[in-house]
Amino acid sequence: MKRALLIIVALCLTVGCLSGCADRTAQSVSIIFATDTHYLSPELTDGGALFKEAVALGDGKLIEYSEEINEAFFAEVIEKQPDLLVLGGDLTLNGAVQSHRDFVKKLERVQEAGIQVLVIPGNHDAGREFAIKYMGKDYELVDALTSQQFFEYYSPFGREQAESRDESSFSYIYRASDELKILMLDANCGGSGFLKDGTLDWIKAELKLAKRQGTDVIAVCHQNLFAHNPLLSFGYQLLNADKLQALMEKYKVRLILSGHIHIQSAKSENSITEIVTSSLEMAPIQYGTLTYDGKGVDYAVQRVDVSKWLRSHGQAAPELEDFAAFATEYFEYTSRLKVEKQLADSPLSADEKALIADAFARANTLYFAGERFDPSQFDEAMELIESSGTAFFGSYLNSMFESSATEKRSLRVLL
Repeated sequence: MKRALLIIVALCLTVGCLSGCADRTAQSVSIIFATDTHYLSPELTDGGALFKEAVALGDGKLIEYSEEINEAFFAEVIEKQPDLLVLGGDLTLNGAVQSHRDFVKKLERVQEAGIQVLVIPGNHDAGREFAIKYMGKDYELVDALTSQQFFEYYSPFGREQAESRDESSFSYIYRASDELKILMLDANCGGSGFLKDGTLDWIKAELKLAKRQGTDVIAVCHQNLFAHNPLLSFGYQLLNADKLQALMEKYKVRLILSGHIHIQSAKSENSITEIVTSSLEMAPIQYGTLTYDGKGVDYAVQRVDVSKWLRSHGQAAPELEDFAAFATEYFEYTSRLKVEKQLADSPLSADEKALIADAFARANTLYFAGERFDPSQFDEAMELIESSGTAFFGSYLNSMFESSATEKRSLRVLL
């Protein structure tokens, strides 16, 4: 009887050990994700009148400080030492060869620091018709990177180290650990805002293999899988998003990272979560940090401390001592400018135009940053908009308000 009990106890201990081994903690993977860096080489502008005018008429990107923002960001990446730096496209402002050359040198420094870089192209990176150099009151066209050149310049940053590469595009899949793969999807060198049929076939084969291996997959694409704003979907959403979504649903890919729309956003649909990280070149100058633990991913945004970098390089002009505040004020200014121009011929009074413009600028800044806010603070402006017939502003503000209660800056996604 005692012998039988000892055998049972021994068997239980063995089973317990095996069970514990099976439930061992997966290898943690740390990732920094940034997108829409829109880098412009200092060699392509002298900061003259035409350049300043072009920037002021833009969408709030701080192109004048492109070098400083990107240098500060890469310094933070090297300091933080993640396992991976993943860049989601629109690496440069307009695809100029010189901008790409300078940007590649920055990526080389990151990899020399022991951090693997993974890159995909955005719509601004290759095959652009207008790569421009701004000098004084004039500009000139300069060489733009071709799709073939993009392969030559950027294959050392992910594609060469990939477990598998698509022959139809720059797409590839990178093994981050025994339990995790990163699926990098190119809809720009391989297509114009869509995934080619050959790429979709390759994706299907790779996801089928990952499922058979029991490996989690995180997808990355420049264009959005979902429409994150009903007024801003065309041109931002992947043209054949339905086909990619079907594959992700079938093979249980739960998370995709993207950019392109420049807004910090998150949306879940049919068990898939898409996190859109805002442009690094716009207020509040932020990027995403991800930690994979074998069960899911923790995502949170971090803001680049540009002021710290400027001070360390002796470049902190008085107006830039608080670069974060400067960036926010600049984004509000460009947002306000757009509204003022559209209301220029409106019969509204100057005070009424200012009320709408100020409300739009403040809401737009919060919305792009992914901040949660109380829409009631804009009630007065909304009442004026509704009574004055400025319908678009009302629709756009309402689209911001509808998403204002959703958390977009700190999420846990189960895989």
